[in-house]
Amino acid sequence: ADSVNKATIKIPTSARVKLDDYLLESQETAKSFSEGTAVNIRLGYNGKLYQEFIGFITRVNMKSPLEIECEGFSYQLRKRTYKKVFKNTKLIEIIKYLAQGTDIMVNNKNIDDVVVTKLLLQDHSGTEALQLLKKMFDNILLFWFDEKEIHAGLFPAKTNGKKVKLRIGWNVITADSLKKKEAANTNVEVVYQARERSGSVVTARGGRRNAYKTVAAVSSGTDGEKKKINVSLTDKKTLNKLATSSHFKLTYDGYDGKLTLFLAPYCSLAWAAEIQDVKFPERAGKYIITGTEVIYGMQGARRTIEIGNRL
Repeated sequence: ADSVNKATIKIPTSARVKLDDYLLESQETAKSFSEGTAVNIRLGYNGKLYQEFIGFITRVNMKSPLEIECEGFSYQLRKRTYKKVFKNTKLIEIIKYLAQGTDIMVNNKNIDDVVVTKLLLQDHSGTEALQLLKKMFDNILLFWFDEKEIHAGLFPAKTNGKKVKLRIGWNVITADSLKKKEAANTNVEVVYQARERSGSVVTARGGRRNAYKTVAAVSSGTDGEKKKINVSLTDKKTLNKLATSSHFKLTYDGYDGKLTLFLAPYCSLAWAAEIQDVKFPERAGKYIITGTEVIYGMQGARRTIEIGNRL
């Protein structure tokens, strides 16, 4: 789940524009496009179209064919700079501040309830601010956009409640890149610690008692590997969530990789993919979709999805 959605459109360098029932003279298509123009891409069959991308033009490349680069609503954050200091602030409040004056929608249910101890913005762009937050949370914090809505949450990403059924060898063309993910060592304890201004140290642990059950602030009680990380986050509840999240990322298993589909069935980021596989039944299961790439052109249409952790 990346915070930047992108699209590239290729069209002829010259074309005749139809206005109502009249064909106008041939003109250079580049003159019709400029940076910042809103873009909405809808694709499908037989008049049933699904929205694949919504965003803005970022660059027009004078090539043949003409190439138009686009970016999702992260574009509006990239074009703004901020000066502010946040202290012991909930993540939702920081995101709301960054989204002011944009078309980005912020919903409490889409933002994890975590507290940022200190964030200093000195002429940082909105996207740079998101990168600072990611680093602060040991790159366990994920940002992504569902059209205009921004999401922010600790790994693993949560589904949006929508699902698609995929059958390898039926509506899935190739699944060759799927690889079995086995944790190198499930006997591991993650310890996050942060030093408060008073000098006292706040500690949180994430450890596994048994398969598919993680606990925070409790030692795994084993002699296995211990991973210790220093962070600047001193809120105990936030540290506990971070430790549990990090431990899960180190120890979950299943399959991950990419599946290539036809354009239909439609599915997108944060959907749940219910995968059936007759030939290799062990690959079956429900997984979250963490990325999508759609190619649509003269050679046909394909949808490639990337799956993450098993649900």
